[in-house]
Amino acid sequence: MTRNLRSRALLYTLIGMGLNLAGSFLAASLNMKLYLDSVGTIFTAVLCGYFPGIFVGLMTNLIKCLWDSTSVYFAIVNVLIAVIAAFFGRRGCFRKASGVISFVLVLTAAGGVLGYLITWFIYDRTDGIFLIESVKGTFAPGLADAVLWDLADKTLSVLIVFCLLAFLKMLTGRPVSGLYPLHERRRHVLHSLRTKTLSLLFAALLLSSAVQMVISVTLFTSSFVEDRKNLAVVVGGLIRDVIPADEIGTFAAEGRSAAGYEDVENRLYQIRSRYPDIKYVYVYQIREDGCHAVFDLETDDTEAAEPGEVIPFDASFAPYIEDLLAGEEMEPVITNDTYGYLLTAYTPVRDSSGQCVCYVGVDILMNRFRGMAFVYLIKTFVVFLGFSVFILALASLILERHIIRPVLSIASAAKNFVMTDSEERHRGQEELLNLEIHTNDEIEELYTSVTKMTSESVQYISQIQNQQEMLRQMQNGLITVLAEVVESRDTCTGMHVKKTADYVRLIVEAMREDDRFKDQVTDEFVENIETSAPLHDVGKIKIPDAILNKPGRLTDEEFAIMKEHTTEGNAIIDKAIHLVPDPMFLGETQNMTAYHHEKWDGSGYPCGLKGEEIPLSARIMAVADVFDALVSERSYKAPMPYDEAFDIIRKGSGTHFDPAVVELFLAHRDEAVEIARQKGGAQVKACSAEDECDTI
Repeated sequence: MTRNLRSRALLYTLIGMGLNLAGSFLAASLNMKLYLDSVGTIFTAVLCGYFPGIFVGLMTNLIKCLWDSTSVYFAIVNVLIAVIAAFFGRRGCFRKASGVISFVLVLTAAGGVLGYLITWFIYDRTDGIFLIESVKGTFAPGLADAVLWDLADKTLSVLIVFCLLAFLKMLTGRPVSGLYPLHERRRHVLHSLRTKTLSLLFAALLLSSAVQMVISVTLFTSSFVEDRKNLAVVVGGLIRDVIPADEIGTFAAEGRSAAGYEDVENRLYQIRSRYPDIKYVYVYQIREDGCHAVFDLETDDTEAAEPGEVIPFDASFAPYIEDLLAGEEMEPVITNDTYGYLLTAYTPVRDSSGQCVCYVGVDILMNRFRGMAFVYLIKTFVVFLGFSVFILALASLILERHIIRPVLSIASAAKNFVMTDSEERHRGQEELLNLEIHTNDEIEELYTSVTKMTSESVQYISQIQNQQEMLRQMQNGLITVLAEVVESRDTCTGMHVKKTADYVRLIVEAMREDDRFKDQVTDEFVENIETSAPLHDVGKIKIPDAILNKPGRLTDEEFAIMKEHTTEGNAIIDKAIHLVPDPMFLGETQNMTAYHHEKWDGSGYPCGLKGEEIPLSARIMAVADVFDALVSERSYKAPMPYDEAFDIIRKGSGTHFDPAVVELFLAHRDEAVEIARQKGGAQVKACSAEDECDTI
């Protein structure tokens, strides 16, 4: 870009910022529902390209923060408008009416829809989590209204920009479209370098932002919860100090007829009224049969318990009952039980002899915290997104001018050097040496370094291949971890994923040595099935928790739902296969996921396949899956002795299982027992009975 073009780019950037601010002030002073704060963004982006337009959009919102702090959250809208305007400007959007209409509609989608979503999430979602009534009552009409007004705003903005460009055309005599080629177009650029560098930068931005968001939310959560705990403890102490501990027995027995009872109750109401965040206040005597009410303050939505009334313990308080019965101190706890999502603090009240006679209970509703945390995340995200686009645009500009162009000639000469063919690498090295670049700057240093490194690249290639093998191993480990995460909803999973994978490996390695399977059990098959094994029950993610973790035998209806995990898993893997260009091991993953409950005699599910209609990988997994179910302890059964488990596998040969697979598995029973023992096969877990239902 020449100095003259840079000067004009700077001028149009300043004009764009002035147009945005002027339009914003005009709309505000006239109390208009239009914004008019993107005219300058569109103007600059159409004339100068992505980066100047993004800069104008971002800086406009940052300047507006001086009098409107919420503007920073909508910077991403103006940045996105700049990207759209630069895109359409490069393609001559003002040449045809259809181009202008498309331009306006896309701008409306960005400004109206995205702007309204940001507004709705930040300002309308602080009191709850996505209530259906709220969506029906406010979201759709509000969105329609926002889009209509934004359509008017963007139409007027584009019309103003068109008039400005026409005025410039009159002054310069140049056409409106491509008036000033400040965003120079070049067909032959090193797109891969730009893409990789920007991707790396974006990944770094995303990672750093994610870390900051996690840290911020963690600190926010910790601070909020600690503040609520302190409030509950303080209020509990205030209430304890006004309760005559030596008269608790009388109050519990006689209730409101006891002398002084109503005075104390009124003081409790007064204390609660000072703290709006306090939801429930009560005084209970904790006994074996439950909580005996002494004082219980009613609320708008909950009637108070009468003195002496027994309230059963909530299930979430089971771990604390023993300490409460002993009159000990109790840390505030957060529960989600009968009365909602609450933070509860129990403060012991002791009589003159030091004996705990009751507890003061203070409950704080925590529902508001969820909405606050959600809004905080949305705000952080939209701010990060706006600045990220700006940083990426700036990085792209610098990358193009100061890196891509200078190294393009080096890349062109060296492109064949990294080929696997040694002759091509040698030829590429010679071409690189013949360039003889002498620029007396960093580019020459780069060239010198590249030519030096080419002589060492052969040995580096072997190192790279080793690294690829390490990455493959890391991939397999990650698959196992992901499978465990997916199956963590099924609380009986434990070591199930790892053990079944080990049993599969044991069987397939035995098959590798068997001539009957030499055509099927190739190295690729072995690698694919070992990689796929941990994902065989991925479909359980779609099964309801009540069925998946039922601690007893399933009913016929429940088992029918449970069986759907095979078809659901098949659908999940099928979607994954269509999303990636090279499915690799996912074909065997799909076979194992969909058909590991099929039986040799055709009585299995979901398709009733029989014999060799069942994929080999699924036949292998069937044996591994059932054997692990037999020898593992469950909450509803003891682990089966290994001899009995092997006997069941043997009896299932030819009916449930492939006889050849059973034969090879039983031939390595000692190794199977060793896997079961090493992997902790006898841990008690509350889990579903799906495995038992389908074992025999």
